[in-house]
Amino acid sequence: MNFLIKIENGKPINHPIAEENLKVFYPDLNINNPPQGYARFVRKPLPEIGLYQTISSSRYVIDDDLSKEYNTTVWTDYYEINSISEKQLLEIAIKDVSDFNENMRKSMNAPYAAPDDGNYYIWSVSSNKWVLKPDNFEELATKFYEKMKELNLLDIKPEDFDKIDKQKLIELENIFSLFEVNK
Repeated sequence: MNFLIKIENGKPINHPIAEENLKVFYPDLNINNPPQGYARFVRKPLPEIGLYQTISSSRYVIDDDLSKEYNTTVWTDYYEINSISEKQLLEIAIKDVSDFNENMRKSMNAPYAAPDDGNYYIWSVSSNKWVLKPDNFEELATKFYEKMKELNLLDIKPEDFDKIDKQKLIELENIFSLFEVNK
């Protein structure tokens, strides 16, 4: 797909426009000879960034190599890539742990917050306390969900667990016990 971009006072205005859309206003549009006030635009894909990098900004710039290739002024995307400092990485990790624990507290209606020691926790309904999140938490959560589905208990609230049929409760407690490997 070919693009053009509006240029005023030597600077791009707004965003690139698809050639097909501009042909509504310029039926004889020639992408290699754009109308006054427009320039060819070549979209560049997002660059691959490293694990500890971010794209902090993007802007449109004239690309000399593309301009030579197309024999006209060509604008393109320019992405500013920054490395994440160790301090920023630590802040992201702390926020991720904090957000996970807070979301767990809210979703499980836990009566108090998880310990603030940098670890991930899950709320154990059966023991009414926080336990360290097991490494295989997602696998255990899937097993628990499947068992709840099998027992037709997906709509039950944590506070109603004591009203569950004894046999079903034993089956659920077996799954719960897998969560409490870190007692």
